[in-house]
Amino acid sequence: MKIMVFAAPGAQGPSKGVVDALDHAVALRAGIRAQGGNAAVVLAALIEAEGSPGGEGADGWVCEHPVADQVLLVRATPDTPVDSLRAARTLTRLARRVRPDVVLCAAGSDGREAVELAARASELALLPAATSVVRLAPEQRSLVALREVEHGWQEMRVDLPCVIGVSRGPDPRPDPEGRNDAEVRVLDAAELLGSDRPGSARGTAESPPPSRILHSSSAPTPRAGMRTGDPRTAVRHLAAAQARTSPLPRPRRPIGARRQVWVPVQYRDGLCHPASLEGLDLAARLHPALAAVAVVPCAAPEQARALAPELGRCGAEQVLALVADGLESRSPAGYARALSCAAAEEAPLAVIGAGTADGREYLARLAVRLNTDLIGDVVNARVDAPPQAGPAAFVWTRAAGADREHLHLVTRAACAVAALRPGCRPHPRSPSEPAPPELRMLRPGIGVPDGRITELDRWEDRLARRHVEQAAVVVHLGAGVSADTAEAAHRIADARGWTVGGSPQAVQAGLVPPQMEISVERLCVFPSVALCLGAEPRDLDAVQGAGLVIAVPAFSGRGRAVPGADLTVDTDADRVLRTLSTDRPPSPVRPGTQAATDSANH
Repeated sequence: MKIMVFAAPGAQGPSKGVVDALDHAVALRAGIRAQGGNAAVVLAALIEAEGSPGGEGADGWVCEHPVADQVLLVRATPDTPVDSLRAARTLTRLARRVRPDVVLCAAGSDGREAVELAARASELALLPAATSVVRLAPEQRSLVALREVEHGWQEMRVDLPCVIGVSRGPDPRPDPEGRNDAEVRVLDAAELLGSDRPGSARGTAESPPPSRILHSSSAPTPRAGMRTGDPRTAVRHLAAAQARTSPLPRPRRPIGARRQVWVPVQYRDGLCHPASLEGLDLAARLHPALAAVAVVPCAAPEQARALAPELGRCGAEQVLALVADGLESRSPAGYARALSCAAAEEAPLAVIGAGTADGREYLARLAVRLNTDLIGDVVNARVDAPPQAGPAAFVWTRAAGADREHLHLVTRAACAVAALRPGCRPHPRSPSEPAPPELRMLRPGIGVPDGRITELDRWEDRLARRHVEQAAVVVHLGAGVSADTAEAAHRIADARGWTVGGSPQAVQAGLVPPQMEISVERLCVFPSVALCLGAEPRDLDAVQGAGLVIAVPAFSGRGRAVPGADLTVDTDADRVLRTLSTDRPPSPVRPGTQAATDSANH
């Protein structure tokens, strides 16, 4: 078996994401050899044009993690700039040349880009794929993959050859097998892209108009850095932050000839995903000349009709039901096919989806089918003057890192595709109970399910009730938190509708599940409030996108504020939790009242 690890651009040398993928490759190679088979690992790295593949750059890839049997360095040139879609096309061409049985995708440091890269490559190469994978086991001409999803895990069998998007490294890590004298070859990206044969895979060598960086910006003010020893002060600040709400939505108007912005709706057990509602709120505020349309995949129109009132309260001016047998439980590949067929018929101006594990996969697949790029980690957007026909210039605001720095991108495409960072916007509230929006039905042709992928099992973690990316209030458990304190934090969070996440040390101690790890290496969050218990300065780096950061230090009584916090409560975490448990949860601000107006304008 030949296992290829593909490192996307942006990783100068083996980053954590690349090392995670290489560890999976080593574990897979060891498992195959233990079964009496033979396996080899090929590391393929797409490097920037200014790199030095023949010198120190190549040594970095080989020496820092010397487990590959062969290293392929694919050098980009100024004539072939590296964007995410071109990286996927380069991977597809390289896979045709190397002919691996398994392609492990690695990008960045937290695995989010790996999901999108694997989905794009799967669409272009017409191969089955599994994303957000945390464990792999070889079988006869297939792999058993364990996926990490928002509320638990999913186990599936994927036939070979296949593409795998790695979410995190294997546990336990494989033992090093000693140094390999890897063969190093340098390839030219332009030569690979130029070798495309029409009709051999989806897409063409021609890239869509690229996104352009307009500028970057940071938070206008630093953290306040206040300090108190009274936990009631933290309760008052937390209640005030929760009372803030998004401005009231625009009055609904007939769609008429207005161009549409689609928001695919993810739902479960009759409840909409919060990020889908946030996407509707964003779409409804883009421009008066645009109409926000909620797109609901379902097996029968009644499912979309049941969701219509809530979608209308969040800004949907129309609900488009994509009706097909079993579509609501289809794989991301099936949903992407349905969306692309509907988009080809309806021609929306943009598609804004939830940036969840499944959402990033189907949006990346949709972008390939529409020959456009996916703009990920979006927290806001605007369009100044949408034309009556043709592409519009969108300005997307992306979360650029652990702090509150933002990157502003301009795109101009026939249909822009964006993934909204969950939890980045206040939850929308309507001032009244409007009439349900208009419901339309469309039956797209989606073909048969992919028989090369079989779901074996799915289960939930009892602690993963609501993912940290979706929550308005996140309780972050640091290394200095005991098991009893963690249990009290979970109990209070359940009662108030909050979510508990934690540092890597909290995950290792079993205080929070792996999906809830919050760290710069794994996941940065953007809630309204982050309450950090047992906080150390490094813990706060991953919550700097929060509107309010309250820190309870790991060691109280030091008499100084925790860097990066708006408010430091210099007491022990148990005292803060006792105050929260005895304090009555704040009543929600009623929309339409003067208090709501004051909160919205705060």
